[in-house]
Amino acid sequence: MSTAPRSEPTPGAAAAILRHVLGFAIIAGCFLAADWAKRRLGLIIPGSVLGLFLLLGLLASGIVKLAWVEDAAKFLIAWLPVCFVTLYVGAAADRELWREWGLTIALTLS
Repeated sequence: MSTAPRSEPTPGAAAAILRHVLGFAIIAGCFLAADWAKRRLGLIIPGSVLGLFLLLGLLASGIVKLAWVEDAAKFLIAWLPVCFVTLYVGAAADRELWREWGLTIALTLS
């Protein structure tokens, strides 16, 4: 038998995981409902945009509490740049782009 202390999950860890799962479910549910409505009604607005408006309406009306989705939203926003890594790498590797627009890009970013 090992005498090393076991790392038991803290009582708040399960609640934090549950908050994240609930938040992801609400955010995904808003997107899926709005995307379904977009296809069903033949709207030209993207389902993701409609989903944001749906979530905003639910938050404003108090049906969904901000605390329910806040942790999941912060997690998604923190990982958002990972979705664009290939775009950045591709642009950085394009020598012709930098020859033609490098100075303009640098001045814009500074």
